[in-house]
Amino acid sequence: SNPDILAWAGGHRRDDQTICGFAMETQDLEANAARKLASKRCDMLVANDLRTPGAGFATDTNVVTVLTPGERPDSPRIAHWDKMSKEDLAAKVLTELAMLHTRR
Repeated sequence: SNPDILAWAGGHRRDDQTICGFAMETQDLEANAARKLASKRCDMLVANDLRTPGAGFATDTNVVTVLTPGERPDSPRIAHWDKMSKEDLAAKVLTELAMLHTRR
């Protein structure tokens, strides 16, 4: 069994850290991603459904759902990002993380 590095990072977070996780799902994307966001103590979780055309492996694009903590632990903020190049997606993820980090 592989160690859960994201859970470890979330459990050992310093105040100056912002933690982002990534998840691949094949069913119940929002519910599974919300559970992971909370249980792994992430500031942001980027999830993709491997069944979505243009997402996942062996493609230059991705389609993701991004979750951040909401006002209540059981209701995260959810944003659906349209298909984009993985390069553009990486830049957008970094921009969002930087904004989250400055709000902490």
